[in-house]
Amino acid sequence: MPRARNIKPDFFIDDQLADCSIHARYLCPALWCIADREGRLVDAPRKIGAFAFPYEHHKLDIHELLEELVRSGHIIRYESANMKLIQIVNFKKHQSPHRNEAESLLQAPEHSGNGQKGSETNPPDCGLMIDDSNTLSSCNSDRSHTEVAKDLLQFLNDKAGRRFQPVKANLSLIVARLKDGATEQQIRQVIARKCQQWRGDPTMAQYMRPATLFNATKFAQYVGELGSPLKVVQQ
Repeated sequence: MPRARNIKPDFFIDDQLADCSIHARYLCPALWCIADREGRLVDAPRKIGAFAFPYEHHKLDIHELLEELVRSGHIIRYESANMKLIQIVNFKKHQSPHRNEAESLLQAPEHSGNGQKGSETNPPDCGLMIDDSNTLSSCNSDRSHTEVAKDLLQFLNDKAGRRFQPVKANLSLIVARLKDGATEQQIRQVIARKCQQWRGDPTMAQYMRPATLFNATKFAQYVGELGSPLKVVQQ
């Protein structure tokens, strides 16, 4: 049964959603209404499409729309107990389910027991919409900084098409930013934004690396750019 959910003004200016199609942006809040009190739902594209787009779902590729939301960092697609599931990232930070709403019967991503597999294993429950500019509190209390850093490094590899290894030299930079107070979602947004901005320029593409992205001074600058229009560097 669909539930009533909250929507914040920041949703409409979410920098990461700006890169999604209009249908993916429309789908995003529809998922909130389908999800249980923990922000989880069964990954069933046909049923999701029938709810979100009752008059045109047969014309849309719901699977690809969901993948857009994965790439933007708004949802995680994963498997648990042979079920395909979706976790809405940072759902409980932005939603206040009714006290009488039933408990979730779906396993969280961190309990799925799967190894990393492309976009289906992104960091769980750490960011739904663009963060308030003065909010840098961490949502990583249930996982160590090193575990979070490994997920973020893999996210960078996926976005940049690289193979950075989870060695101390790479992870320590990310851990330092987390300890400084950066949220997991902010780091994901910085990675996605700079990869999109620099990918088309061979000169700038070399900087899609931990040493540049997670340098203390540069990272603070990149976080400050999150609310501004994206200027793509082209060759």
